[in-house]
Amino acid sequence: GSSSCRVALKTAIKCQATGGEKGDIARREMAALVASAMAFAMPTSATAKAAPAVATDKNLKEIKASKFLKARPQGGRSLVVGLGGEPYWLLAAVKPGDDSPSLETYALKAECTHLGCLASWRPEAGKYVCPCHGSEYDKQGTVLRGPAPRALGLAAVSVDEKGRVVLSDWEGADFRS
Repeated sequence: GSSSCRVALKTAIKCQATGGEKGDIARREMAALVASAMAFAMPTSATAKAAPAVATDKNLKEIKASKFLKARPQGGRSLVVGLGGEPYWLLAAVKPGDDSPSLETYALKAECTHLGCLASWRPEAGKYVCPCHGSEYDKQGTVLRGPAPRALGLAAVSVDEKGRVVLSDWEGADFRS
């Protein structure tokens, strides 16, 4: 239950910090313990929705769609701060028959679905890669190689009346499945 989970987590942290007899707990075991404790302590509802968020850059400056697209005439992606202050990949693509890029209707949550590490875009390989445990995702966030258990999360992308990029919860079926 809750108390045994807390005791295990406190013991692991104490042993890791003091170098006690269990001080050799591997980082991945520690990360798994922390993730499990957090998931247990902070349950989320499947129906809970995040408030829509204006996407910002790393300096928390709001992203204007026109400026984002102008900076990426061939399409591309950029890491932004999105829903709940979480990192997302904002995507622009040049569609067949178009001369200029447009925003994709979705953004990808940049957290690896294995343990929450930041999945980096590797342009030379054309995929996202988690540097911690080697999970790989295609350009739409679908798992190519584990240990990630599922695709990167989705957020809906829109542009508000001020021209700002807005991320909101993805509704409906996952187009990748």
